[in-house]
Amino acid sequence: MVCNVSRIGRIGRLIFGGILVAWAIGQGPTWTWIGLVIMATGAWRFCPLLWTLGIRKVDDSRKRIAPSSRR
Repeated sequence: MVCNVSRIGRIGRLIFGGILVAWAIGQGPTWTWIGLVIMATGAWRFCPLLWTLGIRKVDDSRKRIAPSSRR
């Protein structure tokens, strides 16, 4: 699976989703259980909505293509 959520996006999703789930547990509105889905997209670093729209938030420029040959 391709990661399409950045590190900051991942942390934000986990925090925001956790707040919504805590609110749902504390007798909040039913829609706040959507926080579980938000937390899951943060944990897996994959968002189906971003994938469908073709948006990728991860920077691949820091990945090493080939190992350096030091002598």
